[in-house]
Amino acid sequence: MTVFEKLAQQLGVDYLYAEGSETGDAFVSSSYSDQLEPTMLRFMPEPWIHQLHQAALQGNDLWITKLIQEIPKPQDTLAKILKTLTDEFEFDKIAAVVAQLGQNHG
Repeated sequence: MTVFEKLAQQLGVDYLYAEGSETGDAFVSSSYSDQLEPTMLRFMPEPWIHQLHQAALQGNDLWITKLIQEIPKPQDTLAKILKTLTDEFEFDKIAAVVAQLGQNHG
């Protein structure tokens, strides 16, 4: 029995694996971590983007989680990507993409 199987048994959790992964080593969520693009943020209000940038610079996962809840349902992919990055403590990636958006805006 693997560690993951034991955790699943004890905690009642299920693991999602990437398609085509024969060994199950790649989690689906990790596929989101490199997909954040500045264009995905353009529909969000400027104050929201500024708050996201500040929260990412501070490494404030609770603030980012609150901001994610404000993303409209049609932009669910953005919400999932930001949640994955936040869960993986990839605040630098979020901050970098927001900074890119600011450079492209001005």
